[in-house]
Amino acid sequence: MAMKMKQLINCMLLIVGVWTHLYFPVAGQQEDYTGEIWRGCGNSGKNEFTNGSAFQRNLNHVLDSLVGNVSSSGFNTSRVDEGQNSNSTVYGLVQCRGDLGSADCKHCAATAKAKLVQKCNDTSGFINLNGCFLRYDSFNFYNDSSYSTQNVVCSKGNASDPEQFTNDAEARLANTSNRAAESPKLFAADSVHDVISPSYQIYSTAQCNRDMSRHSCNECLADGMSSIIEWCKTGAIGARFLISNCQLRFETYPFFDVSILSPAPAPSRGQSLPSTSGGKRSNVLRITLGVVATVVGSIAVIGLCKWNCVSRQKRWEQIYGTAGPEIGNSFSVRFIRLSCELFTLFL
Repeated sequence: MAMKMKQLINCMLLIVGVWTHLYFPVAGQQEDYTGEIWRGCGNSGKNEFTNGSAFQRNLNHVLDSLVGNVSSSGFNTSRVDEGQNSNSTVYGLVQCRGDLGSADCKHCAATAKAKLVQKCNDTSGFINLNGCFLRYDSFNFYNDSSYSTQNVVCSKGNASDPEQFTNDAEARLANTSNRAAESPKLFAADSVHDVISPSYQIYSTAQCNRDMSRHSCNECLADGMSSIIEWCKTGAIGARFLISNCQLRFETYPFFDVSILSPAPAPSRGQSLPSTSGGKRSNVLRITLGVVATVVGSIAVIGLCKWNCVSRQKRWEQIYGTAGPEIGNSFSVRFIRLSCELFTLFL
């Protein structure tokens, strides 16, 4: 009997553990911010620089300056024109995602530099990592909206109600884009529950290069939203738009540091809670209470089984004058210990 009860407890713990893992993905599941998304190198070798040239020396100075001075602000530009030839001038820009801290930003920029130098030996190049963007060129591209090379990445997953989910995602992207254009960092992040499918939490970010005007930022993000709508199928549960000037993205998992989201404002009397970026916290509370209720209910059932077994054993002794099937004191100790551990874990 003790062995069966132990197996039941282990089974319950496994179910609760898996369930908790599925509904608490925030901790430890943020993607690698140094993961490479997209890279481009000039005109496919038509404008390569030679080793030891003035351009290469200037490029090395620019990249070192970009990485060395990006951590404090998350954004940096650099220009070096040493040499007698005007064609050796190099312009560079690096920008980190708005939620990255100083150390992570610098690490991301250094990784981007290493990957770009390894793969590109052209007079222009860029690289997008999950957490940062780096670009260099032989002309002044700062605040230049004419750079048209873009990339749209669409998720293969599909929502259960495609049209409604797409409407919710588009509304969230529009809101995030507007907030980004008004932000001093030209960056914004948000999260909200899908109206029809509350199990979907829509996370979104929008960001423009810090040297852009608010008007140019708005236009760039609007183009990004149009591209996502055009290229991604209805109901896609994730998409991202990448261009040298701005980036736009939404997913159903937290791909950025959600601690930067503002808590929901307290509702006035007679009003219900709105759906804002703080909605995730209330959702976590509801899920936590659900887990606690499940665990408490399971413990109560096991306790009832234990009580029933003890009662049967006592009746067996009264009728037959001998002990019934062994339950064992070790079960009681383990049961109490299990209860304490579970309550300590979830309360």
